[in-house]
Amino acid sequence: MKKVMLIGLTAAIFSQVAQASEVAAQDVTTFSSNSPALASEVNGNFQTLIAAINDNAQRIADLEASATSDVSGRTYLYRDLGLIVGAHNAGTSTAMPNGSNSVQDGFARVGYFNGAFNIAFNEDGTFTLVGSDSQVEMFVNSSSEIGSEEESVSESGTWTQSGHSVTLTPAGEEPFEINVSANGQVLSVYDSYGPDVNFEYNDGSSDIYQHEYETILGIGILINTP
Repeated sequence: MKKVMLIGLTAAIFSQVAQASEVAAQDVTTFSSNSPALASEVNGNFQTLIAAINDNAQRIADLEASATSDVSGRTYLYRDLGLIVGAHNAGTSTAMPNGSNSVQDGFARVGYFNGAFNIAFNEDGTFTLVGSDSQVEMFVNSSSEIGSEEESVSESGTWTQSGHSVTLTPAGEEPFEINVSANGQVLSVYDSYGPDVNFEYNDGSSDIYQHEYETILGIGILINTP
């Protein structure tokens, strides 16, 4: 009876551990009915199980240690995509970007932009953002124009974190917020604004009044930890 109970106990423990950490069949001794169980073989099985349990416990501890939303010292690969829909009225004649068509009678504007960046959150509370940004827009009034541009981006500033919200303040610009997952693996951004804003072109004119909606969606993936 003791021998049967011992074999049953070993099998029960073995079954539980198999779900948590892999143990190969050749690493343990298999017992047969009506055959004696040597103490060295039983102890060997237990040692194999103990090693598997300890390995699994260490893996769990490592995962728990890294499961923090703190972005300090981490670097993320970040991509965003934005959509623009607008209608503009002009009080005086103003040239469109990328051309000479007059917008004095107003125009429609449809476009999108996207960017790819690396964002590094330094432990001293500063950040660096390096990558590229591109934008394509179509302007329509009496005729149509499509304008596009692509530029390299390199910015720096400061960051602060409160729970799952990280606020970035680029040098000389307005702050914006990024959400971070509980384990710090993923960043996400969703923002929108509209419908009424003032619009200023590169020629300095600011008498264009626009009704515009803009939506931004961004996602970041952790690529480096301290």
